[in-house]
Amino acid sequence: MRQTSAAAGSESALTCIVNDDERSVSSSEITVSIYEHEIPPFVEAEIARLYESVYTLLTRFRLYGEARNASTYVAHENGRAIAVFLFVREQGEVKVLNKQIRVDAEEASRFARTIFSMFKSVTVISFWAIDVANPEFGFPYQRSYCLSDIVVTLPDTADKYFTSLGKNMRRTIRSKMRKLEQDFPSFAYEVHANEAVSEQHILSIIALSNARMVVKDKVSYNHDEETGRLIRLAKMCGFVVVATIDGEVCAGMICYRVGATCFAQALAHDPQYDDYKLGALCCYLTICECIARGGKTWRFGGSTHRYKFEFQGVLQRFDYLSVYRSRVHFLLNGGRVLKTACIAYASQAKLWLLLAEHHDSLLSRVATWCVRTLKNIRNSVTGFFPRGSR
Repeated sequence: MRQTSAAAGSESALTCIVNDDERSVSSSEITVSIYEHEIPPFVEAEIARLYESVYTLLTRFRLYGEARNASTYVAHENGRAIAVFLFVREQGEVKVLNKQIRVDAEEASRFARTIFSMFKSVTVISFWAIDVANPEFGFPYQRSYCLSDIVVTLPDTADKYFTSLGKNMRRTIRSKMRKLEQDFPSFAYEVHANEAVSEQHILSIIALSNARMVVKDKVSYNHDEETGRLIRLAKMCGFVVVATIDGEVCAGMICYRVGATCFAQALAHDPQYDDYKLGALCCYLTICECIARGGKTWRFGGSTHRYKFEFQGVLQRFDYLSVYRSRVHFLLNGGRVLKTACIAYASQAKLWLLLAEHHDSLLSRVATWCVRTLKNIRNSVTGFFPRGSR
């Protein structure tokens, strides 16, 4: 472990860097520690507290094998952790593992200064999928669109949430729930959390999801290995809502919860109940359960289905951020910079088309035509190269 101290707001003492610039100094003390190839025991709780993201959860890193050979950066203010980053160092690059989180610009800047000071061979630091406003690093950097999430800020009661929904959505929930219960008196739903989560329930929900993916000619990501990880993670920090009719699973939703933030992982229903909007009902019941459990934020994930916005979802952008040691190193990585920019522009154009589909205008009709054309081209290529062929 390497450890140094600095006065908050000052760059002069960080990791023994000497800088003649005078900055305002507060009475708070910032202590920065680097644990090389080590993740201290306290990190698991602190990283969950600070970021409330399942994608930055130490448990998830371990399940996906990302924590191997990882190092840890910790910044403390008056003894309390204010930033924790896990990272791996590969040749001249430091890759930060934390993802889909909001990062304070000052903390990101302090991290960059610390890394460049301690590891002289490092020429670039990369963050993937972070939200950082107005970064001022003192180093050249590239910030490009990476991915998005659809986020709902939740009120403190389910009644208030229902009231916040649009008129059409409220009417749909009331009428479809009433009709479902009238036509199927045995309809019921249960909630299971953490160790009480049933592996069989998860497998049933995944099976329903995979069946719908096949109908839509989409490739499911829920292969056996991924499903195994999902089950283990759900038992550690998840809860599952399972709907049944005559004792058979007809719908369900798998979620994770970290702090006051809930993450939608999988939602599925039996298509024979499409007329009852069973998928939307299950989603609504799960969000209400999140509120009952003290949830303040609901995260739908990146796909731009209309129903997510109807449930009061708001688009949140995450960026890919590369920080370079100098302008020379920025120029030497010109190929990387160009490739990143092209990928970002393509991803943002796709997002724009998907969002434009949801509006009732000439632009939306053009966007819908473009999306369908691209899907038809993709499907025709898929037909020419069957799955599993080489």
